[in-house]
Amino acid sequence: MGLDLSGAADFSNAYNGWWIQPGLDYKAGVSETVGFSARVFSDYASANYMDEFFSISSSQSARSGLRQFNADAGWKDVGLSLGVNWQFAANRFTGAVANYARLIGDAADSPVARSAGSKNQAAGGVYVGYKF
Repeated sequence: MGLDLSGAADFSNAYNGWWIQPGLDYKAGVSETVGFSARVFSDYASANYMDEFFSISSSQSARSGLRQFNADAGWKDVGLSLGVNWQFAANRFTGAVANYARLIGDAADSPVARSAGSKNQAAGGVYVGYKF
């Protein structure tokens, strides 16, 4: 089990925002070839990030019909990620991951989530890999 911190920042000057994501990870080997992972996390986003993805200006409101909204910096979600990994050959592996996050704060209060989207965010995927 361990604590971690990840994040990203916009270096392209599109909106000059950033977010950070502290998390708590747990990994366990179910067998010699199968592993399980779980991660609890939350995202904190800057005002510019929140404005870009959750605010609605007067012109956007006129075009979309959604009410105007100004999102401020703050915690935007809490979530859980679950994964399984199978090493089926010496250098080959496959697995799957599922991710669920619940929008909170201004992200959840935004008409982008309330009217046009959802406070519940889910994603998943499968992968195949090769270790060199």
